[in-house]
Amino acid sequence: MKVLSGVFMTFGIWKCLRCGYTTNTYIYMPLKICPSCGAEYEEVKVLEGVHIAHGIPVTRLKGTNRLNVVLPICISLGENEEAIKEYFKIVDGILKEDVEKFGTLFR
Repeated sequence: MKVLSGVFMTFGIWKCLRCGYTTNTYIYMPLKICPSCGAEYEEVKVLEGVHIAHGIPVTRLKGTNRLNVVLPICISLGENEEAIKEYFKIVDGILKEDVEKFGTLFR
């Protein structure tokens, strides 16, 4: 059996809500400025109890109501059920465009 290193549980994929650019980053360190299009993000709050070890920042694309979080590659969930639901609701909103565009996340 293969054991996942802690690095995979803290890394995720950040996606720009304006241009779709993606990059790997720590799940607790979302980008504040997209390196591709220059879109700016502001931190709205930190969800505590979603990840077992640290909070997860929620950002908003400036000038909009669109929320963003770093998408999980793998995550060790904490015990805050409401925060977990809120986190995955935001994740669902980010991925919804891709699902509508490509028809499925799995090819």
